[in-house]
Amino acid sequence: MNHRYLLDSWAILALVYEEKPAAGRIQELIHQASGGQAHLLLSVINLGEVFYIVGGRSGVPTAERIVDGVKRMPINLVPVDEHRVLAAARYKAAYPISYANAFAASAAAELDAILVTGDAELLALEGKIQLERITRA
Repeated sequence: MNHRYLLDSWAILALVYEEKPAAGRIQELIHQASGGQAHLLLSVINLGEVFYIVGGRSGVPTAERIVDGVKRMPINLVPVDEHRVLAAARYKAAYPISYANAFAASAAAELDAILVTGDAELLALEGKIQLERITRA
């Protein structure tokens, strides 16, 4: 079965910083996507979040290298338009989550994707959207 997964910035950062066991699960999903057994998605807003977090920790050149690497992975970027901005705003208005997390949640709901995350804010939406919980040691 070919599942659709939406990764949030938490998942990408776990991969970037090799935080086990979460990084292993993301690597497994990337391998499945490379083989056509899974479809991976990432909101462009969450890609921006990865950039500013890595940039703040390690500098802009490192952030640019990481984002370039993510863009070469078998992950389809979900663009943002007015419809998606307002959908994310509805999640932000209804739940105590960050605006970037609202984009991940609303995109997962819209695209019928399983949101892969370990972010406590998003895990609190269990039952409202499809979630796969990953953890860092």
